[in-house]
Amino acid sequence: MAVAAAIATVTGVEQVSFIGHGVAVMHHSSVGRIAAAIVGVLCGVAAYGCVRRKMYAWRIVTVMLVLLAGYGIVWTIWKVTTAQMDFFGNVLGALGEGVKIAAVIWFLVAWWLPRKKEFDRAEPGSGSV
Repeated sequence: MAVAAAIATVTGVEQVSFIGHGVAVMHHSSVGRIAAAIVGVLCGVAAYGCVRRKMYAWRIVTVMLVLLAGYGIVWTIWKVTTAQMDFFGNVLGALGEGVKIAAVIWFLVAWWLPRKKEFDRAEPGSGSV
């Protein structure tokens, strides 16, 4: 993720789509580039800290997962209420997003939060090596 964010920051490319016989490239705005840089730095710092089992890394990942789930919920509600699609399209879109949100929340609650004790033990002054 950190590498992808660095590429997006440097090139400014947000999305590439292959349409018919051509390619459509969407670029980030200046704010988008700054946001990509911030996410990239946070992911890099979190990855480094997770390898070293530092508590700050556990906190960064936790906050990012909570924000990701919250963004998914808000985005889904906004899309369902503003999209110009029929009922079936809205239901399928909401179900797909709901599955992704449920997966992030499951990962957070069932797997990531219980790992806190592994990071607690690695903190300096905790009495363990």
